[in-house]
Amino acid sequence: MNRSIESQVSRLCYGFIMLHSRHFHVVILLLVTGLCSVGAADDYVDGVLPYVQKYCVECHNEKTHKGELDLTRFATEADVTANFRRWDNIVDFIQNGEMSPQGAKQPVIVESNAVVSAVEKILLAEAVKHAGDRGVILPRRLSNTEYDAAIRELTGVDIKPTKDFPADPAGGEGFDNTGEALGTSPNLVKKYLAAAQLVADHLVLKPDGISFAPFPVTSYNEQKKFTELAIIDFYESHHVDTTKYLEAAWRYRYRSDDQRDVTIGQWATKSELSGKYLDLISQTLNQASTHSGFLKDLGEAWNSVPTPASDSDRPAEFQALCDIIEFGRHVLSAPEQQLINAGAGNWPIRHLDFRAKVAAGRDKFDRSLLTSEKLLNILKVNAPKDVATAETFSVFIQIDPAFSAGENYVIVKRPLFSLATNQPNNEKDETENHKVQSLRSVLERSNPELLATLNFGRHPQGSDSESPNPQFDLIHGFFEQIRAGLALQNESMKLAEQHALANIEQFARRAFRRELRREERESLMSL
Repeated sequence: MNRSIESQVSRLCYGFIMLHSRHFHVVILLLVTGLCSVGAADDYVDGVLPYVQKYCVECHNEKTHKGELDLTRFATEADVTANFRRWDNIVDFIQNGEMSPQGAKQPVIVESNAVVSAVEKILLAEAVKHAGDRGVILPRRLSNTEYDAAIRELTGVDIKPTKDFPADPAGGEGFDNTGEALGTSPNLVKKYLAAAQLVADHLVLKPDGISFAPFPVTSYNEQKKFTELAIIDFYESHHVDTTKYLEAAWRYRYRSDDQRDVTIGQWATKSELSGKYLDLISQTLNQASTHSGFLKDLGEAWNSVPTPASDSDRPAEFQALCDIIEFGRHVLSAPEQQLINAGAGNWPIRHLDFRAKVAAGRDKFDRSLLTSEKLLNILKVNAPKDVATAETFSVFIQIDPAFSAGENYVIVKRPLFSLATNQPNNEKDETENHKVQSLRSVLERSNPELLATLNFGRHPQGSDSESPNPQFDLIHGFFEQIRAGLALQNESMKLAEQHALANIEQFARRAFRRELRREERESLMSL
């Protein structure tokens, strides 16, 4: 039928041209010729329909439609492409020999192959025509996974605000991010509002902007915990392996001639170390032998380490150098303190004072930091029955100055006589159980001349060795620190407010992926 229509249209077009050829230009002729091609060939009509009518429609028609398949409703290529899944199955049936069934009129292989090729050609042409077209894309909400990822990208913290959301339903294809499946209910909207509040609970205002904690920080204790964990993480991430620096300094000292132009900073970078710290260690070791005391011993140990025999060689002299440094750290340095304990009481007055003292002496030399207290138990001394006939009892204590070449002193704190070998725990324990008598009180009774020469209560450098009221000094100093801290905090809060608002506005722009409207910005600034 299509061919007869095409023929009739062609005749009409040709007759129209013949009747009016003397009145129209050649351009009109070309236009009409283009219109005459409206009846282009249809691969389904030419290659598939005769096969279907001959072998298939007897079982698959409007009345019979065996297997719920009516092939009489397919008339053009458009009908085939509109039902491509169905025709994929038909092609499989033909290739597997299931159509036509046994007992029915059978096509030859050449005919079946031709039909399969024609259908595949139709489907391939349609696929190429729509390549890259994703079809209708419905607007949808983010899936739970996408929402968690978006919050993690915005805040830098894996908060997982959708952990209490219902599971996303899967679409017909098995994916949970299809627009048809991702609906929004009133209950889900409430959960989104709760999730937004949860994210806001993680917000931390800082002097230079905002950040997000890995847990809610709505109370003072939670903010304190966040600060403490940040300090702990900082120190744990900056652990220094002294042996690595010593080995790098040693190998740099004996580097080959072709590496003489390499700076110590470049050497440290190659070893993934701090160039500043490696330079300090190298200079200290190279100049140590010119000093006295511990540094002189350290310099001699450093100079005794031989040239490296290989890239992995560590001679005994190198290990001896490491041992000397470790011994010096143990003897001369203030012991490392546990300044912050996560979740513990880090804010009492005594602990704050202790932390302040440690911090004050961390970066500067102070002789008082090198003091070491030791409880000495002297031999048992029998009390004399008669002071007039008492014999002299002498105690000699020898203290080795070790590495120091200058003058040193030892402070004897509260020497006393006691019935026990340990220190009393309280005043009652001191008077009733231990029956403590101080050396000063004993000398006052037995040898006041010697007492006058000992200068009890005086520091060797001339100042009072003890404050008359150390508890008062401690509390007074603490509140002075609090007062200064509050004043500094007020100033910091004034300076930080502008930074915080600017960072919140920047965060909102990132979340909305656009500039804020005027009313949105005013609402945000009024918080």
